[in-house]
Amino acid sequence: MPNRADMDCVPEGSWARARWAERNLSLLLQNAPLQEGWSGLAALEARLFPPRRNPTSKLDPTCPTCGVETDTGRVDSDGESYSVHYDTCGHVVLMSQSELEGRMRAGHA
Repeated sequence: MPNRADMDCVPEGSWARARWAERNLSLLLQNAPLQEGWSGLAALEARLFPPRRNPTSKLDPTCPTCGVETDTGRVDSDGESYSVHYDTCGHVVLMSQSELEGRMRAGHA
């Protein structure tokens, strides 16, 4: 069985990911859909550097389940849905992207 510690993987942080991409640029370009032109490069960039969203800074702090306002919480995403954790009341609410965007505070979107 191979030693997984020696396997190259894409790091989490944006700066570390950029350094990794620079070291592996020739391999990345070999596998990039360059026949698609700029859109192919844009797709590669989107895979390497997905847009980071921080919806907690704009999210309405009122829990939709019980109506209690919270000062702390977090939003986790599995790619298709979001788990919104309201720390004050302890509720966890599952939302789609459109539901989450609907809960954004006006003037902060």
